[in-house]
Amino acid sequence: MRIIVDAYNVIRTNPASNRIEAVQGNQMARDWLISACRAAVASGEEWVLVFDGDGDAAAIAAGGGRLSVRFSAPRTADEVIRECGEDAVALNIPARIVSSDREVQVTGCDRQDSAYFISFLAKRNASPL
Repeated sequence: MRIIVDAYNVIRTNPASNRIEAVQGNQMARDWLISACRAAVASGEEWVLVFDGDGDAAAIAAGGGRLSVRFSAPRTADEVIRECGEDAVALNIPARIVSSDREVQVTGCDRQDSAYFISFLAKRNASPL
């Protein structure tokens, strides 16, 4: 399963991470989400966190799965998310897009609202959310 996350959308949907971003900045909020997701990745899963803007991409081994961090510049995160979803569909990889934005949808991919994703992370004991 490939889980493609609209990362800033998730951060800004969750009151705790939204506070982190407001008080401590984008980097701390990104680190919070990356840490929470890394702890939640299950064996065989591939998670892709897509952030708007510039930054250092990374691939992290996590729980027998894989967590990738991507930045979208010079495109938007929505464009990169759709591309990741379309690639998964073309390769017959089951995929889920996590975003509250209705514009970020790909035919053939499941969709999960960002608020539900926070609950999903909490159920996997990923982070005190």
